[in-house]
Amino acid sequence: MEQYNAERAQKVNSNLEKLRKLKEKYPKASQRKLAEMMGVSKSYINKLIKEL
Repeated sequence: MEQYNAERAQKVNSNLEKLRKLKEKYPKASQRKLAEMMGVSKSYINKLIKEL
């Protein structure tokens, strides 16, 4: 279970970093567009944005 949690945290951190880079490159991109570029749902983008 600990390994799963560590892998999950690493994936979330990786996605946060991807989102930061996309927001720097495309500051006016909508959440829908960011989700499309990352290949994730809009609700997941909302969750990541709250963690930024």
